[in-house]
Amino acid sequence: KIELKKESALNLAVNYMTSAENKISPASFHYLSKALNEIIPFMDHELYAEYPMGSDQKVNLYSTIYIVAEKINDRFMLTCDRKEINTAIGVNKNHIINISCIDKVTKKPLENITLRAIMDQNNLTKYSITDENGNAQIHLFKITENIPVQYLQISIEHPEVISIFNLTNTESISIKVNV
Repeated sequence: KIELKKESALNLAVNYMTSAENKISPASFHYLSKALNEIIPFMDHELYAEYPMGSDQKVNLYSTIYIVAEKINDRFMLTCDRKEINTAIGVNKNHIINISCIDKVTKKPLENITLRAIMDQNNLTKYSITDENGNAQIHLFKITENIPVQYLQISIEHPEVISIFNLTNTESISIKVNV
C-alpha cells in the first residue's frame, strides 16, 4: 500500500515539474514546491522516476526539483531603457525607469514578475509587477543622499522561492545615478 502511495506521489511530482517547465512564470516555483511536498513523506524510500517524461532517464526527483528550480530561475532576464540617470540632490523630479522581463530561452515576455528597487540599501518602491507584456515601471523621485555616484539596483523579488530552493542569485540590473 505504501508503494502505491509513493508511486502516486512520484507521478504527481513529475506532472508538477513538467508544468513548471512548460510555461515559465512565478507559478513555476509553486508547481515545484507542490512536487516537493508530494515526495517529502517518502524521503526514506528511493525517489527515482522518469524525468523528463518520455526520456527513459530515471532521476532522483528530490535533487532534480532543486536543479529545475535553478534552471527556471536562470531563465528570467531583465532589461531596462536606461543605463544612467543624471539628477541633482533634493530636486523633486520623476525619473521613470521602464523595465522588461523576458524568458531567456523563448524570448517571450513574463507577466506577474515582482520587482524591487533598492538604492544604497533603501527600498525605493515596495513592489512593481510586470504586466502581460512583461513591462513594469520604477519611479525615482528625489535623491537625498549627497553621494556623487549611486547605483539603483532592480531585482526580481521572490523571497519564499529563495528560501525553499536555496537560490543564491536572482536576476537584477544596476543603473548608475549621477548626482
